[in-house]
Amino acid sequence: MDEYFHKIKNDVDELAGVGVPVLHDEHVDAIFEGLPSDYAPVVSMIESKKRMPSIAEIEALLYGHETRLDQYNRDTQLLVSLSINYTQSYSYGSLSKANDSNRFRESYGRGNGGHNALFD
Repeated sequence: MDEYFHKIKNDVDELAGVGVPVLHDEHVDAIFEGLPSDYAPVVSMIESKKRMPSIAEIEALLYGHETRLDQYNRDTQLLVSLSINYTQSYSYGSLSKANDSNRFRESYGRGNGGHNALFD
């Protein structure tokens, strides 16, 4: 986000430096147009305000949203990781128990066509 805001500010400053001042609404539009769709709820909230916030206020809102997105993504990754680990350990445990059960059946005559190794 820092790079993104810095690039837009540089563009605005360059335009002002050559005598083409950028209006506040144009600056805001430039910020909003380059954001990914994850920021749509914040953009909608900002656009719905009666008074358009300052650039600093908009940046603060977008930084806050970025922080929440990062936290959400970390939490989601953690949950996926925990779920995968649980599923794998459950599956491996079940396979191990199934293999033990099959070895028991083979050793004691079940699962081998009725042949019973104990009574031969």
